[in-house]
Amino acid sequence: MHFRSEVKNDVYENVLEIGTGPGLDASHFAQWRPESEVYGIDVSQEMCRLSEEKAESKGLKNVHIKQGAVEDLDALFPNETFDCIYVFFGGLNTVEDLTNCVEILTSKLRPGGRFVFTSINRYFLVGFFFDLLRGKVRKAFGRINDSWGGYSTDRQLHSIAYSPKTVYRACKGLSLEKKEGFSILHPAWFHDHLRKKLGRWANVLWRLDRVLNRTVFWSFGELNMYVFRK
Repeated sequence: MHFRSEVKNDVYENVLEIGTGPGLDASHFAQWRPESEVYGIDVSQEMCRLSEEKAESKGLKNVHIKQGAVEDLDALFPNETFDCIYVFFGGLNTVEDLTNCVEILTSKLRPGGRFVFTSINRYFLVGFFFDLLRGKVRKAFGRINDSWGGYSTDRQLHSIAYSPKTVYRACKGLSLEKKEGFSILHPAWFHDHLRKKLGRWANVLWRLDRVLNRTVFWSFGELNMYVFRK
């Protein structure tokens, strides 16, 4: 996975995942560097349970999962600071105050540590026009609103899709090393059926996305990745 490669770009003693989900990434990094310690948090008790079970099933002793939010980090891991903190698939798009969360995460980063942050993007142009053409006007404008309902079609999850400007403002105490947009033209993960129908043309669109990342159009994809250093 592209996001995992960014975490692997540096050698680290310990790493923290925000929003572990079922624990796939935490176990992956724990296996990749068995001499390191992998920490993770998730607000869901069920996801924490699944993460722990995943690590146990692989015999991993270097995975440490706690239930809680970013605001709870000092209480959950009071004596730990981290070489790398990562957030995959928009784990911070549901927080009320992004700036406050980033300040807390920055305080838990060691000097020179990296923050790999993926964020659901506010200005997803292909998705906007795709929804308009299907007559789904409300959905088309959903991300631009201050409260986006998330991906689910049957329940609303309060979320905010962040523009690059919002992310830069929240992370102003860190140095930006890299930015990259995903699914600018290539079908987003929730349109995987289109990717399969496109066949080899999907690979062409992926390569075009890499070209567009060198232009102002990098910021019009479905998801953005930012790499910051403290």
